[in-house]
Amino acid sequence: MLELNKKVMIRSDRFHKGAHNGQIGTIVHIYPEKSNCKSARFEVRLNKEHLGDSLVWLFEDELVKVADLEIPIEPVDPEQMKKWTAAARERAKNN
Repeated sequence: MLELNKKVMIRSDRFHKGAHNGQIGTIVHIYPEKSNCKSARFEVRLNKEHLGDSLVWLFEDELVKVADLEIPIEPVDPEQMKKWTAAARERAKNN
């Protein structure tokens, strides 16, 4: 469930044709759902200004909670990265 002040990663952006993919931001406003919209809309403040934007408006299906990511945002030890990658492959193989 996406909530106010949650960190999210943008996985697509229909309005800029994917230009914000991979950007990290924080949800600052949630618009009420409307009957003609397929999902909730969110206002996200980008951590770093990108393409002159500091705020973007996105739909729920365009966002991933940072806590849901398998790999941390900060740089990690290469050996730890290999372990995470192997574990992810194993999970994918079993599903």
